[in-house]
Amino acid sequence: MQDIAAREVKDVSLPDSMKRAMAKQAEAERERRAKIVNAEGEFQAAEKMVQAAAMISKEPIALQLRFLQTMREISSEHNTTTFLPVPIELFAPACLTRVAFILFGLVWRSLWYWR
Repeated sequence: MQDIAAREVKDVSLPDSMKRAMAKQAEAERERRAKIVNAEGEFQAAEKMVQAAAMISKEPIALQLRFLQTMREISSEHNTTTFLPVPIELFAPACLTRVAFILFGLVWRSLWYWR
C-alpha cells in the first residue's frame, strides 16, 4: 500500500452562492475591525478630553488661551463671518431693565383699568 505524502489542489470551482456567502463574511469581518478601530479612537479622544478638562480646571487661563488660538485659526481661513461668544452676564442689566419696564407697564395698565 502506498502512502500519500502530499496532494496539491490547483483549481477549485465554487458555486456562486458560496462565493457570495464568503464575500459577505469577509465584509462583516472588515466592518467589525473598522468598528473596533473607531471605538478605540473615540476612547482615546475621550481620555484626552478628560485630561484637557482637568488641566483647564486647574489653570483657568488655559481656556482663554484656547479661545484665542481658535479665533486665530478661524481668522486664518479668510472667512467673512466670525462669531464671537459673548458672556451672557453682559446682557443681564439690559434684560433686567426690560423686565422692569414690562412689569411697570403691566402694573400701570392694571391701575389704569381699575380707576
